[in-house]
Amino acid sequence: MYLFITATQPTDFTVFPNDIKENQSLTLSCSADVGAPNGNIKIWKLANNSNVTELIFTSNTSEYNAENCTKFVNVTFNYTVAREEDVALLRCSSQNVLNKEQDQAWIYRYQRKVRLLS
Repeated sequence: MYLFITATQPTDFTVFPNDIKENQSLTLSCSADVGAPNGNIKIWKLANNSNVTELIFTSNTSEYNAENCTKFVNVTFNYTVAREEDVALLRCSSQNVLNKEQDQAWIYRYQRKVRLLS
């Protein structure tokens, strides 16, 4: 017997540091229950003065776990920031086969701004 469980919104999203210089790396961490089956976490970037969201990271797909029914995933990703990304908005989402087609705004839990120092 298989249970199908929708991914939930991420429980935590951290960006360190918040203020950096051009071409330095950020450490992004996101945690979420990605449900079952085949869930993952994605990290998105929304550039300053833009309405276009760009996918910058996708975690590996979780395998079905019959013992726990769902899968809690923690991911950490390093991202190098370019000059044009000043005040970019970073977002974390979680999804699986049950909610991958939903409006992206529903699956964002946390958003973090990044600011470049001169």
